[in-house]
Amino acid sequence: MKFPLIKLLVILSIVLAMAFNTLAQNVFSLSSKAFLNDARPFKDAQEKYILNKDIKEKYALFEKNGISYLSGLAKISSVDAVKQLKERGCIIGSQIGDIISLRVPLETLDSLQKVKGLVYVELGRKIKPLLKDALVDTRADSVHAGISLPQSYTGKNVIIGVTDWGFDYTHPTFYDTSLTNLRIVRAWDQFKESGPAPDAYGYGTVYTNSQELLAAEHDTSNIYSHHTHGTHVSGIAAGSGAGTVYKGFAPDAELAMVTILVDEASVLDAFNFLYDYADSMGKPLVVNMSWGLYYMGTLDGTSLISQSLDYLSDMGVSFVSSAGNNGDVNFHIKKTFNSNDTLRTVVEFEPYAQIPTMWGQSVSMWGTPHTDFKYGIELYDNTNTLIQELPLYNTASADVLDTIVVLGTDTIFYKIEAEASNPFNERPGVRLRVRNLKTNLYKIVVKVVADTGTVHLWNIIELVNDVGNWGAAFSAPIAGFTAGDNNYGIGEPACAGSVIAVGSYRSQVTLPNGNLYYGNISYFSSKGPLISETMKPDITAPGHNVGSALSYFYDGSPVSGIANVNFNGRTYKFGRLSGTSMSSPAAAGTAALIREANPNLTPVQVKALIKQTARKDSITGNIPSTGDVLWGWGKINAYHAVRIASGLSATNSQYPFPCIFKVYPNPAYDRITLEAPEGMYDITITDRAGRVVFNNSGINISNNYMLHLPPLCKGLYIIYLNGEHNNLTAKFIIE
Repeated sequence: MKFPLIKLLVILSIVLAMAFNTLAQNVFSLSSKAFLNDARPFKDAQEKYILNKDIKEKYALFEKNGISYLSGLAKISSVDAVKQLKERGCIIGSQIGDIISLRVPLETLDSLQKVKGLVYVELGRKIKPLLKDALVDTRADSVHAGISLPQSYTGKNVIIGVTDWGFDYTHPTFYDTSLTNLRIVRAWDQFKESGPAPDAYGYGTVYTNSQELLAAEHDTSNIYSHHTHGTHVSGIAAGSGAGTVYKGFAPDAELAMVTILVDEASVLDAFNFLYDYADSMGKPLVVNMSWGLYYMGTLDGTSLISQSLDYLSDMGVSFVSSAGNNGDVNFHIKKTFNSNDTLRTVVEFEPYAQIPTMWGQSVSMWGTPHTDFKYGIELYDNTNTLIQELPLYNTASADVLDTIVVLGTDTIFYKIEAEASNPFNERPGVRLRVRNLKTNLYKIVVKVVADTGTVHLWNIIELVNDVGNWGAAFSAPIAGFTAGDNNYGIGEPACAGSVIAVGSYRSQVTLPNGNLYYGNISYFSSKGPLISETMKPDITAPGHNVGSALSYFYDGSPVSGIANVNFNGRTYKFGRLSGTSMSSPAAAGTAALIREANPNLTPVQVKALIKQTARKDSITGNIPSTGDVLWGWGKINAYHAVRIASGLSATNSQYPFPCIFKVYPNPAYDRITLEAPEGMYDITITDRAGRVVFNNSGINISNNYMLHLPPLCKGLYIIYLNGEHNNLTAKFIIE
């Protein structure tokens, strides 16, 4: 076939593909093959890896005593496999069932295929935080108040483990409500090399009491610098609020924080560390995971990390995870093939100019079990004319390729890693990475050919020195092409069957005119289901503009403060962030309340209870018993879940009566927010002398009602709410 010359460019395809036979073995995951594919050009004559800075930052590399290791997880079928791995210089960390965390010396990577009893190894995978007025909307405030409950529940005697980055151990929200006792009971900074390290792991620094924590002040600056993500997440789950309204869901829970090394091996070690501590204390453990990834893993709950989570869940640990933040991106395609059927789609690229560390795009593909498919790329120009058709590859051959195409003075790079049949789901899998610096001139088209079966594709950004977990679209500018959708968007580790996967919605408020506002799903909240058609997410919780603590040591992009607390000579801030990173700790805190109410419940029962008591409203619509791809089983309802956990029946009311009356911010300036039982009220405000300064009647209050105040002098004021069922009074100050 002849192709037209575009702008007199002579098109030359130079294929540098090498069939790395050792990589074709099924023992290596796609992520392991990706590292070897990227790192092989950096081998010297003595077969020693001399890696550049970008490769070191991109993959889960670990340095110890001058030796470079690649971190990951492995599944073994015999104890002898561990012995053989140690003989090759591997460092073995945690073992959870038949899954181990390990660090492999780079020079021994190729020899892993010879280890008898090594079933599968996932190396090099890194994880990423999932960033983009919760207590009332979820009814957790009523749980704290103990309304129509055996007692008040605030998470006492429950441990919430947070695996994250950017912890401020000194923030007052992590003290009790008297600001006397620090509630952080353990912390492990895996980045800090000074020690002492936890005995079982041999790396990082562990803190075991408040004196050590306060002396350290914060975790180590890492690839995310001095972040605030972990502080904000922990505050949502278990912050006391330090006298502000920004109180967490389980404000009396104990906190155990682990700053993780951004790789799966370290995460597995963190889970084991948290489990061992909670088990030694005889207390229930809830673990929050506000991070995730897409382009590696099986995305169906069968990956090694999913198996580890399921195992620890059976041991009594409740795991909660962000569902993902790709609900607004058409980054997925599902194609069911008939005889000699073909899929073509354009891979859209994020703008290189806006993301300096961008390498290109990574397209992941998973097929039907035991069903091969062919795949490759075609090149089109900006007039949608085909200019180069490249070879198709068959998943049966499990290729590992590093290829370039030269178009005159321009070069397109692409890399392929494939496996014929994943040992855990028996699906063929492919990761195809493409770099196209001239997106204005050339379109990259992914082509998939099959006679039968279904293939799923995802388009995720590929960074030079880090991992990306946000998607870019597939488009169809030519007739017969297929555009993307935003379905099947749940990432790892939320895919695990035992994990409570949490989507995000925006808390509902009541405007001054009485109308309800918000309450809708967050635009970024990822949709389900999984490729196995298992329904995810499980639940939704507030994750949009959620107020919580900010680290005093944060040095990233400014976050606007919404409240300040002066404590121990410092001014600590609270601010708003968005993402399923924020909805996950809301559910984790709720799980802690449930486990305080009934410590005998298993994680399976806790998850079932959260789904069973989920709230539906006019915005969620009717949700079937099988769940919904956006809402899961609905909006989390802490009050009803805790009622049932404590042995009571659920109430018919969506909101329990009576309820405490709150006014915030306090002090205020020109507006206040009212939290009160739903209903019609007459509102009167007087100054301390009894003079009426504001009066309005027939105000419909539901959830958070924002009241705009008339110009008022500084001083103390009293607000009265007179309703059919409640007469409520509160004081506030104008500054």
